[in-house]
Amino acid sequence: MQQTFIERDGGGLALSELTTFVKSGILVPPSANQPVITPARSGSANGVSPSIIVEAPTNAYAKINSLIGAHGAADASAVQARLQVLISDISGIERTLMNRPALVNHVFGSNENPFFMDDYSNYIMLEPLQDLQFQFFNASTGGTSNFSFMLEATKYQREALRNSKTAEDVMRMLKKFRQVCPYWFSMNQNISSTNNPGVTLAASASSEISYTAREDTFLILTALMGTGLTAGVTGDTNEIFTVQIFDARTGQPLQNQEISFNCAAGNAQFPYILPTPLFVEPSQTLQCIVRNLITDASTDVFLTFHGIAMYGTRGLYSK
Repeated sequence: MQQTFIERDGGGLALSELTTFVKSGILVPPSANQPVITPARSGSANGVSPSIIVEAPTNAYAKINSLIGAHGAADASAVQARLQVLISDISGIERTLMNRPALVNHVFGSNENPFFMDDYSNYIMLEPLQDLQFQFFNASTGGTSNFSFMLEATKYQREALRNSKTAEDVMRMLKKFRQVCPYWFSMNQNISSTNNPGVTLAASASSEISYTAREDTFLILTALMGTGLTAGVTGDTNEIFTVQIFDARTGQPLQNQEISFNCAAGNAQFPYILPTPLFVEPSQTLQCIVRNLITDASTDVFLTFHGIAMYGTRGLYSK
């Protein structure tokens, strides 16, 4: 029996039916040979890049499976650590794929370890000529950012729709993406000097942080990424900070005690996959406690959850 390419409830689609119409592809922004330039923060104003548009092909539907990015070799370490991105679907149903800008290192993997959305949430499905918008924010005074990125995709050529089974699968994926999309969930609090989602912890201090879902969005969170930024210290520079997460509905802690973020959070190259997904209903608030393990300096803490956002579910899931 011939191996199938797409498994469906009623069976599979044979490879021979699809190899002519389904191609692997890479989507890149215009002037892909040049990085995205984002100026350094000046005073209290973050540097902002131009809006970067990535467009699906004219003759194909694009299923985006993974995100890959790379900082410029000359970028200072502070620039690489503090650069953020906001991703928006501007020509589909006009929504952002995150509640606020998230650290680039929590969104893009590397060429060696891409951020595989299918593994952690859901794909992005674009119709021909549909756009995604990327805008970058530099919260560091350490210099200009030079960031390059690309999107790995499966392309379904228009001719593929002549095959009724293939057309059915493409339409199913489009419908699913309109209702369920990948989502990055950043904390409500701001770092005061940058107005970016994060919290500054004084030496040995702790803080309660919160995440509030939109009133029209039901979230299923499957992964957690974290970053702690500090400098010029002699304390615990390995563990940096601890985190404890509380269930959004009951307020019960999900761990018996605080745990090092190295054990509870990853990055886009290696996300920490939550053993059980966290469910956050519309307008519901998820809470965490973070504690600075550095004994002689403050630490900026960033925690980003990732999963899926389901739209139009308030009537189904509200209490």
